Amino acid sequence: MRTSKTALRKHFLSVRERMAASECEFASARITSSLLSSKLFCHASRLLLYASFRKEVSTSSLLEVSLNEGKEVYLPHEKLVEGRPFIQPLLEAGQMKKGRLGIPIPIDSYGKPTPLLEYAAVLPKLVLLPGVGFDLQGGRIGYGGGFYDRLLAKKNAEAVFVALAYQCQISEEMFPLSQYDVTVDYIFTEERIVHCKK
Repeated sequence: MRTSKTALRKHFLSVRERMAASECEFASARITSSLLSSKLFCHASRLLLYASFRKEVSTSSLLEVSLNEGKEVYLPHEKLVEGRPFIQPLLEAGQMKKGRLGIPIPIDSYGKPTPLLEYAAVLPKLVLLPGVGFDLQGGRIGYGGGFYDRLLAKKNAEAVFVALAYQCQISEEMFPLSQYDVTVDYIFTEERIVHCKK
């Protein structure tokens, strides 16, 4: 019998929470270095990233480097608005504040949230996703809210979806996914780059 999404989510969250802060920092640095030297990153002028929190793979350096290189950077809005997902432009790397859910959101120079935009109005070329667990086919277990599944339901053909994950978040067995679950094209861990088998 295949393990349920709920059980998988609980398992992988537990594994990640047991990681020491120093382990997360070391692994995040290796993942960041690998991604920054990849053609996927170098060729992308418009990116959808995420602002890491808790023990997610850190994106602080990625955000800074992307903006310094003149790339357009967007972050997901922290929650659905009237049942719809939105993204926001990030203007400067440190220009964020904690939203109601504790997730960092972009703000302008006056401290106000940057505009909410439809994904289809931006169409990023590279999309970096967090997650709780991933399988080698690109299957993803998120936090259970379905935010990314809704946000990325209408994926633009040229977009590449990349997961940033610790090696301990990778499963050799396929996840029980539905037709609505977003899958990724690559997974970058501190040990390897997985080109997912679809």
